[in-house]
Amino acid sequence: MSFVRRYVLAAVLPYTALATLLLTGALLGQQLGRIADTGPGLVAGAVVRQLLPGVLLFTLPMGTLVGTLVGFARMASDGELTAMRAAGASAWHTTVPVLTLGALLAAATLYAGLEAAPAAARHLRRTVALAALRAAETPAAPRSFNAALPGKVIYVRDGEAGRWGRVFIRSQERDGTVRLVTARS
Repeated sequence: MSFVRRYVLAAVLPYTALATLLLTGALLGQQLGRIADTGPGLVAGAVVRQLLPGVLLFTLPMGTLVGTLVGFARMASDGELTAMRAAGASAWHTTVPVLTLGALLAAATLYAGLEAAPAAARHLRRTVALAALRAAETPAAPRSFNAALPGKVIYVRDGEAGRWGRVFIRSQERDGTVRLVTARS
């Protein structure tokens, strides 16, 4: 019966991997398009690494479902499931490998949702903010207002190239709340 289990896994795993890869690529592309307007200072590899855990929360379960459905549909259409049943393999022998694979991928999704995705989201927020500040850093002249960042107005009292002194930032969030930030440098 171990041959049946290996055969079922071999029939389901490639479709699961391909579906997960395609769905991850599509969602990563959509997320990268949303973040791409923050400036040229973003390092693409770091952003992809920080987006990946959050994207895998959706694509691992969907890829597993699609891979299982396609794998079993292919085996059913080729008559392989009927041949296995005729050879004495029960339904339990054909579903145990898929249930085991599902449990392993569910554990990976649980880890991504509880540990990896929140940490990556914090790092991504910091990376995007630093890239936006680097993009706005160059035209800031002392004693002037800078509105280069969307939704933010920055006033720099003094400073030189690469370093601002006595900074005031007014930020309006998407929900309408206004945030005021002051800093010495």
